[in-house]
Amino acid sequence: MSPETQNSCRYPLVMNKYYTLSALLLLINPLSAQDAIEKELEALRWLSLEILERIDALEKKKAAPSLKTTNAKLQDPLPSGRVQPSSKETNIILGGRIQLDTYIGSDDNPDATFNAKYKTEKSSRSNQLSTHAKSSRLWLKTVTNTKYGLFKSLVESDFYSGHPSETNSNSYALRLRHAYVSMNNLHIGQTNSLFTTLYTPELLVDPVNETYARQPLISWFYKPSQKLSYDLSLEQPETTLINSSSRTVTISNDTVPDIVLRNRYFSDQVEFSNALILRHLIQDSAYIGSDEVFGWGINSSAKLFFQDHDDLRFSVQYGKGLGRYIAENAFSAGEIDKIGNIRLHKTYGAHISFRHWWNENLRSTIAYSLTGIEGDYTNRDIFATRKATSAHINFIWNPLANTLAGLEYAHLYTKDTLENTQEYDLFKLRFSYNF
Repeated sequence: MSPETQNSCRYPLVMNKYYTLSALLLLINPLSAQDAIEKELEALRWLSLEILERIDALEKKKAAPSLKTTNAKLQDPLPSGRVQPSSKETNIILGGRIQLDTYIGSDDNPDATFNAKYKTEKSSRSNQLSTHAKSSRLWLKTVTNTKYGLFKSLVESDFYSGHPSETNSNSYALRLRHAYVSMNNLHIGQTNSLFTTLYTPELLVDPVNETYARQPLISWFYKPSQKLSYDLSLEQPETTLINSSSRTVTISNDTVPDIVLRNRYFSDQVEFSNALILRHLIQDSAYIGSDEVFGWGINSSAKLFFQDHDDLRFSVQYGKGLGRYIAENAFSAGEIDKIGNIRLHKTYGAHISFRHWWNENLRSTIAYSLTGIEGDYTNRDIFATRKATSAHINFIWNPLANTLAGLEYAHLYTKDTLENTQEYDLFKLRFSYNF
């Protein structure tokens, strides 16, 4: 008998047992029968929530088939053990993961990213070893059945805050990652921007063109078919500019949310996403004069499927005033002169990767990414980066259920903006373990 048939048969048998027990107790003791009925109602409420959640999961699975459409990143929540307290109204799910990261690199940054802002002098550092568990996570989900549909919520935290000492405690502070609610097609709260690259390489070290933001937003999506969907979001604005002293400044005059439009397509052979962002950047208080400009950007990514679950992924980003959305804000959105005029930067990025499955538990990804800035600009220090590239190769292994071990070598190459351009490179060898 198939698992689906077993599941369909299981629930009637469970209910028949409850009905039989209730009838017997009613003959023996009316009070005991009443208690049994209350317990039965509670069990049935719990069962209905479980069924609704399973239906919702199957709908998502139908839109994005299982293994072939997996877009797993090490930083995303992995399947893990969970605790589900019983409730008459709400299904509460507690979960998390333990992650240990170890890396050897030619810089002193223990984070899993390559930043195009790295300075030339850092390339002269000797190789350094660092280990931390700050990527470990805790999360809580709820699913409530209402007359309008399933009401869901998620709160997720990690331990990336604080300034720990490796001398004795290695303590880290809890940090908020996601906190949002959703019902039907509406999402409200803090989560990843819709402009975030959808089909990224499966890497342990983020590519140099990493394009994402996590911030408060209100988003809505429309799905006319199983293969096509459209999304719209209003997101928190934040303007970063380079001033005449070559320092990054944050202009706190934002009045209009960033607007993101996105469409997605799913099929058995290919999936792709196109996102457009529109930005309004303004300053009217910190300088002699005021100014406002409009920025924009595009981010397209896709995944092509091959036999045996192998896949090819690629993306392209380009825009004017993208700023913090691309390359960890390496280039800022633009410049601001001494009297307050804003001039936006044109930035670009791209990546390509191929993932191969050696067997059902072992896979590898090889990837190349690049990012840079176009045109002339003046408000930059002498070591400012004009372009950067990164190359990656890894092995990721799932020895047991809910367990992942990965090893990756990544190399960063950058070039600065001087007429006699200086070039330098960094590397990371990173091992990560998840449970």
